[in-house]
Amino acid sequence: MGQRDIAAAWLTGPSRIYGHGVLSDAIEATGLTVKMRDGRDLSYRQRGASVFEDRRARLADLDGDGRDEIIVVGPIWRAAPPWRCPGGGESS
Repeated sequence: MGQRDIAAAWLTGPSRIYGHGVLSDAIEATGLTVKMRDGRDLSYRQRGASVFEDRRARLADLDGDGRDEIIVVGPIWRAAPPWRCPGGGESS
């Protein structure tokens, strides 16, 4: 549960794209759903064969701006900053 502008965030889109089962389960998430405090529901979907290498989304204000950031582990071969929920009402 978020403490600021995001009420909740969770992984979606179960897939068996990768069969390695590293997290003791062969199912990986391909999407992320975000419930904003203002009532909006936003969703993000990985492209191609990309998945989230994680079991849950975490919320924290990493940069001290008073807004929640969503922290999820993506593909380990791709370095990327934590994904941030867009504030303009558009989903990626």
